[in-house]
This record gives sequence, C-alpha cells and structure tokens, in this order.
Amino acid sequence: MPEPGIHEVLGRLPLLRGIEPCVLRTLAGAARLVELGPHEVLFRAGEPMHDVHVLVSGSIKRAVHVDGNVEKVVELAVTPQLIDLAEAFHSPDRVSFAEALSKSKVLAIDAGVFRMAVLENPELSARVIRALAARQAEIEREVLSHPGLPVSRRVLEYLVDLAGDRLPLAGETTVMLRPTKQAIAARIGISPETLSRALNELSEAGLIVVERSTVHIQNAALAGRIERRQGDAARTDGAGQPAKARPYGSAAAALINACGRQRMWSQRLAIAWILLGRHITPGDARGVLRRTTAQFERNLARLDGLGLKGVLLEGLQRLHEQWDAFRQAIFDAEPAIDRAGSVFALSEFLLHAADQLTLRAEEACGTPEAHRINVAGRNRMLSQRMTKQFLFCNWGVDPARARRSLEDARNEFLANLQELREASGAVPELAAQLDEVDVHWNVFRDEISRLPSATAGVRQIRPVLDASERLLRHVDTTVRLYERLAD
Repeated sequence: MPEPGIHEVLGRLPLLRGIEPCVLRTLAGAARLVELGPHEVLFRAGEPMHDVHVLVSGSIKRAVHVDGNVEKVVELAVTPQLIDLAEAFHSPDRVSFAEALSKSKVLAIDAGVFRMAVLENPELSARVIRALAARQAEIEREVLSHPGLPVSRRVLEYLVDLAGDRLPLAGETTVMLRPTKQAIAARIGISPETLSRALNELSEAGLIVVERSTVHIQNAALAGRIERRQGDAARTDGAGQPAKARPYGSAAAALINACGRQRMWSQRLAIAWILLGRHITPGDARGVLRRTTAQFERNLARLDGLGLKGVLLEGLQRLHEQWDAFRQAIFDAEPAIDRAGSVFALSEFLLHAADQLTLRAEEACGTPEAHRINVAGRNRMLSQRMTKQFLFCNWGVDPARARRSLEDARNEFLANLQELREASGAVPELAAQLDEVDVHWNVFRDEISRLPSATAGVRQIRPVLDASERLLRHVDTTVRLYERLAD
C-alpha cells in the first residue's frame, strides 16, 4: 500500500495534474516518502538511477562538479516538482548529485515504473517532452545570456522563471527567494554580493520590490512591456497641435517623477517615526526610516546636479530648507507623543515644498503627459499621506484635523484615479494597471475607515500598513508607466 497522501501529492504535481487515475495509482504504488535534514544527500553522482524524485516540501539543490571540485548548481527545487526528470531517460548512472538545503520531504518513484508509465501513456509522454523542451530552452537562454546580458537581466529572468506561468499584463507576481541568496547566486553563476547589487538595481528601476526573501515582480513595468502606442497623439498636446519643446529634453518626465518621489518619501518618513513612537514593528520602522532617509537625500543630490534654474531652483532651495528642519526633528530625539505635533507640522511643510517643486517641473514641461505623471505621483504620495493621517489620528494628535485631511485625501485619490482612467484607453497595460490600483485602493479604503482607538496595537494597525504598502507598489508602477510613455 502506498503511504497516505502520496497519491494526492502526485496528483497536484503540474506534470501529472489531470492525468488518468490508473497512471497515478501505478506511480503512487511504486513510490516511497524520503525525509531529509539540512545538507543531507539525496543521491550522489555515479550512483545507479534507481528512482525518480518528486519534491514535496523544503528545498533541494542539484549540482555537478566541473574542473575538479568546482560545484555548478544546475537546479534549485523549491516547489513540488520532479527533480531529476532528464536523468531518468539519460543513462543508467547519475551525472549530478542532490542535497537538501533545508528540512525536506521527497517522493522516490521507481525509475523503471516511471519510464514504463511514460511509454504507455501518450498524454504523459507529451507532457514529459514539453517539460524537457522547456528545460532545454532555459539552459540555452542561460548560455546565451552569460557573455552579453547584464547580471541584473539574468537575475530578472531567473525571477520570472520562478514565477512559472506567463505573467499577467499588470499587477504584481510574488516569488520567494528560497532557500538562500547564496544558493540562488550559485545557480545563476554569480557571487551573493553581485546578486544583492542586481536586486538593488532592479528595485531602483521599478521592476521588482524586495521585502527580505520576498520579491514582488511588477508585471507591467518589465522591460519591453510598454511601448509607444499612441501614434501621433504621443507627439501632440492632445488637441492636435505639436507638443511643446521640453526644457530638459528626454529627462523632463524623469524630473517630474523624481520631484514627486520627495513628496511620497516625506510621508513615509513621518509614518516610520510614529511607528517607532508607538512601538509598532520598531525593527521594520527603523529600517524604513534609515532607507527612506538615504533615498530622499540621494534623490536630492541628483536634483542638485541637474542645474535647475529660475523657479525650479528656488523650489529646490526651499525643499532643502524644509528637509533640514524635518530631518533634525525626527533624528535629534527619540519619537514621543509630546513631539508628535511638531513632527506632523514639519512633515506637512516638507510635503508642500516637494509638491510645489513637482508642480513647477510639470509646468516647465507643459504637456498632457507631464500632467499625468504628476497626477499619478500625487496618488502615490496620497497612499502614504492617508496612512500618516490615520496613524496620527489614532495616536490622538489633532484628531479632528487629521480626520478632515484624511477625508480630503480620499476624495482627491478617487478623483485622480478617475482622471487617469479616462486617459488610459489607448494603452492596455496602463488600463490593466489602473484596474489593479482600484482593487487595492478599495481594500486600503476599507481598512482606514475603521480608525481603531488610541489603545489599538499592531494587530489592529498591521492590516492598514500592509494594505498601504500594496497600494503604494501598484501606484508607483503606474507612475513609472506614465514616465515611460512620456519619454
């Protein structure tokens, strides 16, 4: 009798899902469960090919030794799948070795029974051929990518492969960096430090968002997804007249987005400060405060280097002044309720300075595309401003004002979203991304409508923070799409 659960595990395997029940029963009857501890060997190179293995849980590394003792990782299995499909039909002896990278469970299926099932079942045979062809195509992409493609592109392709099926048009696809970054780096053929740099580059480009071992692939932002599809409309002001020349050339769209990011970061810094003051996820809050400060100052330095003039330069100088005051307020002493009113006010002043600079950048560009970048960027900021207002209201800091501001922000977000929708019809990716924003906006709106009492802890506030982060990711991708179209 097969061990309980083996039949069900095989039935959930993509290769065997929906296959004839008699085939599943045959394979289940020839299978046994193997449990492995971390770094325990599943099989060694040179051993006879007695079994084919299916990962049930955990993580398995399959590798070969080249040039003596140099290890080359050929597969990292982290989801239920056949680990050694190609070797089952290759030779009587194994070429690779496999070991568990974490506590794992594996089904070992008699290789002779498996091969016979494939030979006797046309559907299973066709699936095996497709699986082997997909693996061959993956190997060819890797070989071609090594000499020419940037490392970040290779890492992105690995992440997309982890996602499995074809990515949707918009939204995000979440994958886990398992088992470890070191193992993943070995699989791609780079160092762990290079992998970290590549992930940072992809994050800076807006293609992914990394949260510890979780990566959110921003589907619509992937290279090549957005192309200029508006024909002559992309080169006019929307009324059939040639678009005005932009004073900063192709950098105009990036300038508006860069100024707009300072608005959003001003609010995230206030959020992190109040979370520290409330002792809500203090470790995460300190990390956000540190990273966002670095992002704000790095972006400020980039704006300094653009040689802005006139009202733009004046706006940048005011932003510097407000930043100096706000930075001193959030770092000179530990967050406390008696300083919350001052920090709240300074965050509003900083927001206003950043908003005015962004508006001046839009006016300097003077195109409909520039306006849409600004509007989309306003919603990116508003997703964080509403969270800030929610938290200050919850802490009892001028709650009446915070509630009014929160309601104003809700109304503006909804109006902005409607305006963007009306202008998105020509670009399917953009329309689909705005649909995703709408879904996450509704979730976030429902969460902040509850306004828990001042005694509420992390269990009541965490859903608001999670919904805010998801909404921010989707709106940020929307801004990047508008920037790309404007370029």
